[in-house]
Amino acid sequence: MMHLINISLNNFKNYAFLTLDFHEKLNVFVGQNGAGKTNLLEAIYWLLTGKSMLGHGERYAIRYGCDGWEVEGDIRQTGRSSRLRCAFYPKQDRKAIFIDGSRMERLLDYYGRFPVVSFTPNDIDLIREAAEQRRRTMDAFFSQLSQEYALHLMQYHALLKRRNALLKERREGRALDQALLEVFNMRLEQEAYPLYELRSRFTGELRPLVARYYEQLSGGKEQIDIVYRSQLHEASLQQLWQESLSIDLKMGFTSNGIHRDDWSLLLNDVPMKWSGSQGQRKTFLVALKLAMSDLLFLRKQQNPLLLLDDIFDKLDAERVAALLQLVQQQHFGQVFITDTSQERMQRLLNESKLPAALFKVKQGEVLQL
Repeated sequence: MMHLINISLNNFKNYAFLTLDFHEKLNVFVGQNGAGKTNLLEAIYWLLTGKSMLGHGERYAIRYGCDGWEVEGDIRQTGRSSRLRCAFYPKQDRKAIFIDGSRMERLLDYYGRFPVVSFTPNDIDLIREAAEQRRRTMDAFFSQLSQEYALHLMQYHALLKRRNALLKERREGRALDQALLEVFNMRLEQEAYPLYELRSRFTGELRPLVARYYEQLSGGKEQIDIVYRSQLHEASLQQLWQESLSIDLKMGFTSNGIHRDDWSLLLNDVPMKWSGSQGQRKTFLVALKLAMSDLLFLRKQQNPLLLLDDIFDKLDAERVAALLQLVQQQHFGQVFITDTSQERMQRLLNESKLPAALFKVKQGEVLQL
């Protein structure tokens, strides 16, 4: 089982310097809002992926008045330990990632190597907001599942940026280079269709897992589903681009394509944004993240770390108990949970008899209880 042995933070958000040793299964951080609990999960996510759990840039993680930040930790994976380090200093204008002292040249070669799934209160935007947030989340997850997916996605967006620049030039009055546009169309197709096939396949594998976890958390009271929506279900990219060319030239960007895909989140066949209660929505999102963890385990044969921020808010006692029972299962690896109530967490841990490390977080300091 993969697990993070320890972590050290240096000038990361509200932490000047901090070193923690972790339990190999369950770690719980309790403290008031604003104490720095989420920052600890964010540091873990940066260390394992080279990216922000919250979608923030590197500069947002710098402690006020400091010139950069570093996060280091030892991780055990497939029987051996590695020392990881992620650092960012604005003067260098680039983050640096190291494994056992060797610098990674490409994030592509690092992302997904140490799988991790996170849940944060901001994930409610997957239900409430437009398609962009769902695409960003699914792309990040599928990129952990498959380096092939990550490579196609990176190349697609690089080509899309160049196609949009060409369209913008035409909008600004320059002559359209039709031959170059056709080259971009051809190369975009080469990246888009593999993405479409992988999205279809991975969503198909994810759907029954999400439904199963939702049933276990809710007691089978409702039916949920996640459905992949793509313009490519109905037409080819060439057809889509031909139909939208006049609009694209007028607007200066590509209005159709796989970058417009979406996923419908359904409760009893109705979009959840129009029907679900707060508890149902949160249960769905938790089920989705547990299913993502499962699929990573099935495909990579590694137990992903699970980061659950403020997970128990708006869940009733039955669903809280069901969640704690689920994460005890062997195929779930190391789990990190934050909560505002120390009393509640101590009671839950005592009742469930879960072996765990409990940490009190207060004003940039962390004490193991």
